[in-house]
Amino acid sequence: MANFYGSLIGFGAGGVSSPYTVATGGTITTDGAYKVHTFTSSGTFQITNLGTDAVADVLVVGAGGAGGSSNGGAGGGGGAGGFKFFPSKSVSATTYTVTLNGGGAFVDNDRGSDGGTSVFGSDSSAGGGGGGAGTAGNYTGADGGSGGGGGLRTSQAGGSGITNQGNDGGTGAPAGASSVDAGGGGGGAKEAGENASSQTGGDGGDGYTEGDSVYNWTTSSGTSVLTAKGGSNSYAGGGGGGSENGTEGDGGVGGGSAGQGNGDSSPSNATANTGGGGGGSGDTGVTTGANGAKGVVIVRYQFQAIPYNVATGGTITTDGDYKVHTFNSSGTFEITNLGTDAVVEYLVIAGGGGAAGVAAGNVGGAGGAGGYRNSYSSETSGGGGSSESALAVTATTYTVTVGGGGAAGGASNANGVNGSDSVFSSITSVGGGYGGASPNNGNVGGSGGGGFYNGTGGAGTANQGYAGGDGINAGSYGSGAGGGAGAVGADATSSVNADGGNGLASSITGSSVTRAGGGGGGSYTGDTGGTGGTGGGGDGAFNATPTAGTANTGSGGGGVGSATNRAGAAGGSGVVIIRYKFQ
Repeated sequence: MANFYGSLIGFGAGGVSSPYTVATGGTITTDGAYKVHTFTSSGTFQITNLGTDAVADVLVVGAGGAGGSSNGGAGGGGGAGGFKFFPSKSVSATTYTVTLNGGGAFVDNDRGSDGGTSVFGSDSSAGGGGGGAGTAGNYTGADGGSGGGGGLRTSQAGGSGITNQGNDGGTGAPAGASSVDAGGGGGGAKEAGENASSQTGGDGGDGYTEGDSVYNWTTSSGTSVLTAKGGSNSYAGGGGGGSENGTEGDGGVGGGSAGQGNGDSSPSNATANTGGGGGGSGDTGVTTGANGAKGVVIVRYQFQAIPYNVATGGTITTDGDYKVHTFNSSGTFEITNLGTDAVVEYLVIAGGGGAAGVAAGNVGGAGGAGGYRNSYSSETSGGGGSSESALAVTATTYTVTVGGGGAAGGASNANGVNGSDSVFSSITSVGGGYGGASPNNGNVGGSGGGGFYNGTGGAGTANQGYAGGDGINAGSYGSGAGGGAGAVGADATSSVNADGGNGLASSITGSSVTRAGGGGGGSYTGDTGGTGGTGGGGDGAFNATPTAGTANTGSGGGGVGSATNRAGAAGGSGVVIIRYKFQ
């Protein structure tokens, strides 16, 4: 697609334009359907063709301040350069000036100099403040994008950071600790510099790293632009404070350099083009702090069609080339970019049915599993149904409804409650049928509920689940089991308690998981009730509390028989899982 559109620019009648942005300037790399322009020195960013979206993501990081110098004391760490991210910034077909000024330089036996400003067009990020001096000159940290750490052996304050660009620097060693020489850490974009303490320099504040909420450029392939360009994956960390008699502070994540501790050589400069602050000096006789690093400007925009779906909603995991969205509760599934295949696969399971409650001397039926509809990789749907076709989708927001499990019947010969339907787009799975209380049969549902001790099981829904089992009143008392997605609920017999119908296994998430089992039937003359079906069906019981269906499996609750009034068990809630190719 990119080559196709590129071949049209400037050729043919009238020079047909691309619907995507085309630009020059900086070092250009490709990340999926995006171009990334990285500026490590001043230059120009020129948009020669403006795409229909007319936006670009822009990151501007100022240069870091230098660490404070000393001669027998301890300097503060330099503050990181200001960090400003402009997602989906409106742009036009013009030339933008990019300016990257240098990092702050150490000043012999004095406070480090401030870092320079970085500019993209009319947007700028300030340079970081220099770290405070150790034994002479300006002891306090300087203000900046992030503030420099304070120096000397008394409580010298760190500099202030600029709101929405950075944080404050840390304070130098506490007043009165005459033998303690330690500088505060320089502030970082994400957090403030650490205060010095007990002969230990303060750590520089961390900068932002890919995946942080303020800076999360994720492409159709799921790769951050920071990693894709082959450089650092974090920016704007503060410099660590120095310590004459102890341990230096660490540099903050994002290029900040560590301070100098007792016996160390001069501190290293901050990492180039991260906007990190330089570390403060500390050892007797060493008067030089570390230099701050120049900042960076990165511009990113879409230059070709994204061939795969991009979406949000639910809990998102990755299985090879596929994204999987799992909804354990209701929400929305939004397709923000429609892939060329324009389809998704799904597993939609409704809530399981609740089991009946009983009055003394009765046995109530178990709940049936929720309806089970599946389109993944030729896996079967419930009730013996075949795999359904993938669902055609559009770039829109879909409401996802996850059905709740049906409530249990109360302790008075009360029917359970059907589970609720689960819905995704045009796909509806029917809630599991309730277990019947005397004198009622099990109810119909996705899978049917079990009948009371003299009743019949409810029917399942075609291609979603199986029927529930029948109860028995012939020398022994037992209720029918709930139907499962993979098998009918068992009938109670004079010698065997009724086990719930088994569920079905699916690997739609990348791992095989069994769901939608029917509840086990209750018993009155046996020792225990029936076992719940595989996939989360609740166990039945005799003179004991039955087991509820497992949450987010759509399984039925277990039935119960009792010499006293006793409630049944609730069904488990359903789940909706959506899968699509993303790379």
